[in-house]
Amino acid sequence: MRALLLLFLSASCLADTVTMKDGTFLKGRIERIASGVLEMRVPMLGEANVQHLQLAQVESFVTDDAVLVSSGGAVARGAAHAAGGRVASKGGAETSPLDASLELWRDPSLRPAETAGQRQWVTQADVDVSGRNGVVMGSGFSAGFSAKGVTKANTVTAGVRLVRAESGSQTTSSSGMCVAIPATTTPA
Repeated sequence: MRALLLLFLSASCLADTVTMKDGTFLKGRIERIASGVLEMRVPMLGEANVQHLQLAQVESFVTDDAVLVSSGGAVARGAAHAAGGRVASKGGAETSPLDASLELWRDPSLRPAETAGQRQWVTQADVDVSGRNGVVMGSGFSAGFSAKGVTKANTVTAGVRLVRAESGSQTTSSSGMCVAIPATTTPA
């Protein structure tokens, strides 16, 4: 009897947990999130019964094991948790909004279909100019540009930085340019 109770308690502790905005919480297995709907199996309601919960009504969730998470861009793999309107995965460096753009799945065959192949771009540029006068004289200039293009299949980032520096009265100078273009593919 004691072993059965221990087995039941350990099984209930190793479940995904979803907390709704009305305070209700469910323990089970989150199968996937797509199009603003969270699909979850809740053993207490029958193993074959899949609950379809509107994501707008979900306050938070925690997955017990690794899942795949995306918000229309790069895919993160790892245990996931959501709170405060954001979703984070142990396998990703970025967080995603807890909204209809969120995708979560366990099996690659369950990933929501790709809706658009258009690459979404985010760009950033900066310039830094500095100078010194007095005992130690010098000046410097730095300019950079970076871009990140995302589809559901891959992510491409590119960056360019130019640097020019002069030091002292002897006009010692150096120049440099750095270019980086990494690409990341997303598991299907």
